[in-house]
Amino acid sequence: MARASLASHRFSWGPWGSALLAGLIALPPLVAAAKVCGIGPFSVTALSGKATGKHHDARAKTQRDGSRIVGPDAAYALHSVMVEETKAGPCRMLLAFMPLPGSTKLAEFGQAVMQLGGCGTGTHRSVGVEGSDVVVAARACIDKGPSPKLRGLQLFPGTLGKDGHTITRGAYTGEALDHSKFAAPQCPADGWQSEVACPENQVAIGLRASHDGKGYAGIALECAPVGTCE
Repeated sequence: MARASLASHRFSWGPWGSALLAGLIALPPLVAAAKVCGIGPFSVTALSGKATGKHHDARAKTQRDGSRIVGPDAAYALHSVMVEETKAGPCRMLLAFMPLPGSTKLAEFGQAVMQLGGCGTGTHRSVGVEGSDVVVAARACIDKGPSPKLRGLQLFPGTLGKDGHTITRGAYTGEALDHSKFAAPQCPADGWQSEVACPENQVAIGLRASHDGKGYAGIALECAPVGTCE
């Protein structure tokens, strides 16, 4: 599979939502009134990347205006990820989550930030799924250094079925046009790690990222079932 990198540029905190979302998603109405059933605990996939013994976890936390999300955080599906990298390594992740069920208006999206201490401003790269698709699998690319770091990320989408219960795996190519994959220059061709996937008909509602205190080194997905809750 050919590698494709999104254009990278300097990151500033104010317009991060626009930078993260505007180029990644076209927003038709949701095709199903799907939502996460149950209160958990939910499963976490294996890690794609390097295990370090330390990790950060994140689910949707706030809306784009900084206010608390509406409803439980488990009712928001992971939709896109921005990774910011400084000279020390990839030290910040900004996550966007689509509400389930409900509108796909950007103002209603959830967001969360994972960040390591001392992380400044650097180059950021983004990946995401399209429209009302959801993330069901992912894989990381790590470098060959003595302390491997996350140098690439690919998200794999699923489409919610009209019955509100099923998810059909999408067929994204990872090429530039679908924005589902990035590879930094430090990502070697053989640095891509095994894909990790949510169980059938489950959606990613959270992200776990392993780190060594200086940079992120791998990712896993927190997954939850989708269905109509009576």
